[in-house]
Amino acid sequence: EKHFWETGFWFNYSRDNATTHNRATSDVFNPNVYFRYLKGLNKYLYIGGRIDVFDNYIRIYQNLQNNSVFATAGNYLYASVLYKTNICESWNFQVFADLAVLGIQNEGTAFAMSYSQNRIESGGVDYQDPDMGDPSSYDYAEFKHLGNNFIVKTEYILNYKKRISISYNWEMRRFSVVTDYPTTWGMHNITFRFNIIHKEKRKTSKTKK
Repeated sequence: EKHFWETGFWFNYSRDNATTHNRATSDVFNPNVYFRYLKGLNKYLYIGGRIDVFDNYIRIYQNLQNNSVFATAGNYLYASVLYKTNICESWNFQVFADLAVLGIQNEGTAFAMSYSQNRIESGGVDYQDPDMGDPSSYDYAEFKHLGNNFIVKTEYILNYKKRISISYNWEMRRFSVVTDYPTTWGMHNITFRFNIIHKEKRKTSKTKK
């Protein structure tokens, strides 16, 4: 009850379609490796932080030949809060909220070029550089903070003992490399989890002879 921690791997895939035409179908991949630690203020409320060790967002447009791939890669530090309560003996409810405070982010492509926007504006375009389109390169990564990179993650989890859980996730990001042209995207997920390994505390009693 004094603290909560978890480490995990998240991979999300979706296919997006425009509502006005069928020319903008895209495949979206979002892998993430994270660690979260929170300290309990009481038995209901916990505060702490989360670190995204590896966070990629990759969008592939099927009908585009030029700049058909948009990708970002980053590492982020979040302020986190957890609220949890027991509904009954077997069921409990948890709410997580994470807000990005600091981070490092790199974009793979700009609006009209196959290089990151930060690399273009800094005058670092090099046609002989094999890593010019690699979003995982830190050479031209940008320092991000709450003012220029707003990321919020929420998760509502209904747990049955330590065996089964159903959750609803919502995430929204808004960032801008080009002034006055921000990129905003959101994602909703409903997740069903089944824990293969689980431990239940059992009460033991001692008898005196």
